[in-house]
Amino acid sequence: MFSILLLPRTGQAQRVDALIVPLQLNITSYLFIGILLVVAVSIFLLFQRRYKNTKQELDNLAEELKVARTRLSASNEKLEAEINSHQATNTRYDGILFEAGVGMFQLDRAGKCIYINQALQEMSGLYPKKAMKEGIHCAVHPDDRTGFLEACRRFTEKDGSEFEHRFRFQRSRDRISHVICRGRRVRNTRQDVESYIFWVSDITPFHKTLADHEAETRRVKNYLLSSSEGFYRLVPKSPVSLNTNPDSIAEKIMKTLVLGDCNEAFAKLYGVEPDELVGKTIGEMEDGCGLFRNLKTLEEFIRNDFKAVNIESIRLDANGTRVNLVHEVRGIIEDGNLVGIWGFSVI
Repeated sequence: MFSILLLPRTGQAQRVDALIVPLQLNITSYLFIGILLVVAVSIFLLFQRRYKNTKQELDNLAEELKVARTRLSASNEKLEAEINSHQATNTRYDGILFEAGVGMFQLDRAGKCIYINQALQEMSGLYPKKAMKEGIHCAVHPDDRTGFLEACRRFTEKDGSEFEHRFRFQRSRDRISHVICRGRRVRNTRQDVESYIFWVSDITPFHKTLADHEAETRRVKNYLLSSSEGFYRLVPKSPVSLNTNPDSIAEKIMKTLVLGDCNEAFAKLYGVEPDELVGKTIGEMEDGCGLFRNLKTLEEFIRNDFKAVNIESIRLDANGTRVNLVHEVRGIIEDGNLVGIWGFSVI
């Protein structure tokens, strides 16, 4: 019903038809439309081709990214495994160093303590926090502290020096540890010093034995120096090799061995004090040294396997008095070298 109302009346339809003019298109118009269609189709095909190429490139790039991501993931896993292994190794070695029986501590370039292991804690009574704050020297025995600090200063300031020092740790009034400490420099790839590391060995169990030995050595030396028998000891400026003939060895002994020690009884034969003879060679001493008066006596001593027992000789003392002497002399040989001669001359 609504559609019928919208239809134009007969008179109105005739007037509209009278106004419509038939549209006529010429050849130029058709050509223009055709060109536009061709251009549109060409542009469409061109964009379609570029789209396919771009899509292929994006697909290739996505594949390369996928491969790169796979490789990166594998590299990350390998790196993580190496890091874990490295951390485990560091942890293991840190544990070894921390629990080692030898005490260890480390100083930075400025001389500040940056590390201390468990063995050194037990020797010194220091804990890491206190050692790093106050320094290792705070646990050193007061009588040894100045010497320890001076030795460390020389070691850190003089590049070519070596560190070896004996001192005591005092944990309490009644607990003292005797130790020997050695140090080395830690350098980087450019050979610059980065830090200093020290190893400390507890020698307390051996200290009493060592002290007893040193005391015994002093007693023997005191006995020899105070003996009524003339005692002397010749020492070489450098060890004398025994790989040559006796004549050459005798010449070296005459030129290189000097008097290292003698007692008053021996020095009286020369009319001087012991200090006036010490440091002289056999040739520089008047009428030689003890048994050794010339190269001939040295050669006989060498041919007799560097020993002479109950050998008699005659010499004049400082007053010109004739003195009969009985000599006992022995050479000290180590590793094929003559390192000393000990002798007694009995009046």
